[in-house]
Amino acid sequence: MTDLERLGKIVEELHSARLRELEAEEQQRRSAFKVAEGINIVGDSNSVYITPGDGEVYPFVGLVVEDEDEVAGPISEVLPEIDRRSVASLKFVAALWPAERLSVTFSRNASEAVVIDVVSGRTGWAKQAYARLADEIEKGVPRWSPLRSENSRFGLAVSVAAVLGGFVGLVLAKSAGWDVRLVVGGLVFMATWPILLMQRLHNWMFPAFELQGEGGQSSGTRRLVTLCLLGASIPIGALVNAIS
Repeated sequence: MTDLERLGKIVEELHSARLRELEAEEQQRRSAFKVAEGINIVGDSNSVYITPGDGEVYPFVGLVVEDEDEVAGPISEVLPEIDRRSVASLKFVAALWPAERLSVTFSRNASEAVVIDVVSGRTGWAKQAYARLADEIEKGVPRWSPLRSENSRFGLAVSVAAVLGGFVGLVLAKSAGWDVRLVVGGLVFMATWPILLMQRLHNWMFPAFELQGEGGQSSGTRRLVTLCLLGASIPIGALVNAIS
């Protein structure tokens, strides 16, 4: 079972548990209302009327997928049809009405890659739902996730530019003096680090949200390995240059 399938099962389980609670509460409320009618006390059934206005459909338990089009339906039916290369966002939804709902949204382009939203009149259920969802999502967070911070982006841009500058300086013709090599390496560094600092490039290197195939490796891991190999090329190049 994939991570998304497990998450979908949790969403469905949480929805079923809350639905059972609400049905029990409704039966108790109706019994109390009938008793009040029997002794001629004017009561209010406290019925909830749903008026659409926030773009959501209630009740709904399923998955909403956005790529070129938007597709919504039961989790078990929509999940196998996802094109992991083009999907822009996924939203697991378990909504009874606006005051009783939960959703988990994964997005490639939003500032937050994952957003958990739980609203309920029962605090215990809301806390339990949030904790279960957060724990499951945490399992899929890659170890390189700290590299997505602003400080890491700046540090990586400077470090990679320095590695590129050093690499170019080392591979210059042996006839070139060290002063020439240092100048060329410095120019490469100055030209590349602003480009490497671009947010779009950083998001490509370390995507906020990515769907992987079974047993697949994340793009961030592959690209981080490439950076490490590039960094290792500097001392290797220096050793080869010294020997030759």
